[in-house]
This record gives sequence, C-alpha cells and structure tokens, in this order.
Amino acid sequence: MPGVLALPSTGARVLPSLARFFHTLAFCLWQDTVYDASQALSAFLCECWPEGGNAMKRPVSAVLCLAAMLLIHSVLVSADGVSPHWLQVNSSGFGDGGSSSVTSLAVHSGSLYAAAGNYTTGAQLWHCGPGLAWTPAVQNGFGTAHNGVIDHLQAFGGSLYASTENETDGGEVWRSPDGVVWTRVASGGFGDRSNAEVIRMKTFGGKLYAATWSYSSDHGTEIWRSDTGNAGSWTRVVQNGLGDAYNSSVTTFETFKGMLYAGTENGIWTGSTQLTRGAEVWRSSTGNAGTWSRVAAGGFGALENTGVVSLAAFGDYLYASTGRSAGGLEVWRCSTCAGLDWTRVVTNGLGKPASRGMSNLEVYSGQLYLVLGNAESGMEVWRTSNGTAWQQVGFGGFGDSRNRASYWDAAVTEFDRRLFVGTWNLGTGGQVWMYLPHQLVLPVVRKGG
Repeated sequence: MPGVLALPSTGARVLPSLARFFHTLAFCLWQDTVYDASQALSAFLCECWPEGGNAMKRPVSAVLCLAAMLLIHSVLVSADGVSPHWLQVNSSGFGDGGSSSVTSLAVHSGSLYAAAGNYTTGAQLWHCGPGLAWTPAVQNGFGTAHNGVIDHLQAFGGSLYASTENETDGGEVWRSPDGVVWTRVASGGFGDRSNAEVIRMKTFGGKLYAATWSYSSDHGTEIWRSDTGNAGSWTRVVQNGLGDAYNSSVTTFETFKGMLYAGTENGIWTGSTQLTRGAEVWRSSTGNAGTWSRVAAGGFGALENTGVVSLAAFGDYLYASTGRSAGGLEVWRCSTCAGLDWTRVVTNGLGKPASRGMSNLEVYSGQLYLVLGNAESGMEVWRTSNGTAWQQVGFGGFGDSRNRASYWDAAVTEFDRRLFVGTWNLGTGGQVWMYLPHQLVLPVVRKGG
C-alpha cells in the first residue's frame, strides 16, 4: 500500500499533527482540567489544511482529517449523555459537596467570580480568568459560618460587592477592590436582624441599591441605597414591603426605559402554608422614597404566581418570570409597563409543570435565555429571539437531574463572550456550566474516574 506507507510531502505533516492533537488532549485530561477541543482541533486542521488548501487535495490527508473529526465528534456526543454545547468548568462544589449551590456569578476586573453556599463552614467565593483556573477569594463566610450564602455579587464604583444570608445576625454586605481584601460595609440586616438576607443588589442612577428578605411577619422587604457603598452611607428608600408586609423580598431588579423595576416575592408562611396576595412589580424613575408605583399585582391575575423571580429587558419589552405554588412557571412581558399591557408569553413551564421555582432571564448574543428550575427532571435552558417562540438548548440538569435550578436571578452571566450558568445540586455540590453553541467541547474529566 504505497499510498499509505510513502506519504506525499504535503500529507506527511498530518500524522505528526494528529499525534500533537492527541498528545495535547491527553495532557489536558491528565491534568484534570477543562479542555476546549475546538482549540486543539483548530490547530490540527491548520496543519491539515494550510493556506491554499493544497494538503486536503491529498487523499491520505483528507481521510486522516475526516477520521479525526469523526472520532472527536463521537466522543463528545456520547459522554454522559450531555449536550456537547455545555461544559462543566468547575469541580462540583469546588471540591466540597457541602457547597450545594453556586448562588451568584459576576464579572469584575476581567475575572469571573462564583459564590458557593455552604451552611456548615460558611459561604465561599472563587474567581478565574478566561483560562477558567479557579482560585479561592473568600473562605468560611468572611470569617463566620453564619454567612452561609452569598446571595448576590454586584460590581459598583471599582469594587465588587457581596451580599449575604445570615439568619443569626442579619444579612451583610462586603466589598473588595481586588477580590483579595474584603471590608464589611453593612451588617445586622441594616439594623434589623430579621432582614436575614440582602438578597439582591442593583446599580441605578449612580447609586447602589440593596434589597432585603424579611424573615419576620411583622414587616416586609426593605430597599437601601448608597452613593458610595461606604459603611454608614446607606439610607432606606423602601420599607415594610412597599406598604404590604406580605412582600417579603425583592428578588429581582431591572432597569428599563430609564426606570428601576423591582419584582417581589409575596407570601407569609404559617407552618407549611403560604398566605399570599400574589407577586407584584414596582417601579421608580428616581429610586427615592415615596416615588415607587405598582405596575403589576395579584400575581398577574393568578395567586399561584407567588413571586416575580427574574426581570430582564430585551428589545422593546420588559420580561418577568414567575415562581408558582402550583403548575409550571409563566413569563409575562410589557412595553409601556404602566399596568395594563402585560401579556403572557410562556405558560406551564414550557410543558413542564414541575418547572415552577427559581428561574433566571438573561440576554446573551442577541437572544433572551430562560434558565428554569425543575426539581423532578433537572433544570432546563431555553432561548428566544422574539419572546414568543422558544427553543430548548439545555436539558435535564445538564445530564444530572440533581441540578435542580439556578439560584434567584443571580447565577447566570456572560463572561469572555460566553454564557455561564451556576447550579444548585444537593448531591455533588454546585456546578458552573459554560455554553458553547458553535464549538465542539469535551466535558470535565477527572483522574481516578
């Protein structure tokens, strides 16, 4: 077989290129790192198909290149039944199964930060660059295990802010300019320990806003703000659940057409029963006390919609996803949002009645993504270009039904032009997944099986 044993000069480069490809691939797997197969494949194809494409005219070169691509493809689509467009980029729980949820993702100073909740040892915070090599930034709940969860991360004024859940002392807010040195700038639930969580933050009009989750039936959520973020600079602009103590939390903020919007979780628990008047949406043009007006009430006409879990501005509409006590989640949208033009665009969890808890809406690459929780079959990811026609792009908890949800409108973000999703997983620990819609990828592989 002289055509195989005596390769032409242009085709002879294929075998060493193929060897380099698999050598690089094996090295990455042995190092227990995430590996983007497209990088090695691109390098290999550059060798197979140099400028002018002459090498691909050689039959041996063409056959070897095609065989390599088919082999790569067969590996990618068969690994654990996971779509090859999703890649886990951390070790579950960052190596600690007790860190059951990735509660927030945020970008600051060229790094991706991921918060991991841990009620035993305290919340953790990790960060990485584009190479996705994670290093710890915070361990043990900023020094106390009472800070079991970092609810939200928000960049503001050159620093990264982290808000916590602390049922013992009240929610806190910490900040750091570099991710290394952290200073507490709010504590004790802004003076009320029943404000057990500082659940959500948002920048608007040059100020940083922070909303609380009230664990008391005596009063509802509060919204505080600061011009600087400094300790002692916070003032309250909303108290007692915007006039309704049933509004226990503002779970989501969004800016839309020059106004700040807030979606509420509405309900008081008495034992295992939730008393609710239905989720609400409020807005203000300034954020000042006394300027907030309600633009959606009563759970959009259904008391089963107990919370507005996520808000997102996309195109000419503001979108709101709901948490429900029964049946699948809904998504509503409005354009003027004065209270009369809300239209439902998603019903019954897109065909999954169990998809009714936490959800995230995120705009990425010209489309609106919906990450919806499902405690039975695992979380899902859908997307739309027009708000009405939805395509599923993430399935069954990325191959693990224990990936139930993505945390409270905080654990989905874009970094380095890619979409990242954090998960809540009580089995193995919280995970971070990266979406690669146009690339071939390999899932995380670890030494020792």
